[in-house]
Amino acid sequence: MKPEYVTFQQAVWLKEIGFNVNTSTCFHSLLGDVIEAPMDWDNDRGYLVRPEQHEVVEWIRINYGIWIGVEFLGGIRVNNPIMFNAEIRYIKEVPNLIQNINGFHTPQQAYSAAFDYIKDNNLIKQ
Repeated sequence: MKPEYVTFQQAVWLKEIGFNVNTSTCFHSLLGDVIEAPMDWDNDRGYLVRPEQHEVVEWIRINYGIWIGVEFLGGIRVNNPIMFNAEIRYIKEVPNLIQNINGFHTPQQAYSAAFDYIKDNNLIKQ
């Protein structure tokens, strides 16, 4: 099993909304190249932290009260491929569904689509 990281565009957005948790890899902020080095990285050094998806899910839940969940939709036959759904909800006050995003072949694709939905629809403002 290998870690699944955010995209470069998601890393830029995460910096904008205040994510600055040390990570073991980062992006070069101008080129977008991945830098993997045996040290902790943070946004204060001119690089963009490159967190794993699960770190972002938890950070968004704790800091902004938005829950991102992925569920298995089913499918095991050739004509019915395995699919996953991402669900985004506000949870700070009354739990309230924001959006369901369907049709992904992996949970990681669903999480990435949820991050993009939150980013593109300005659900978190800084």
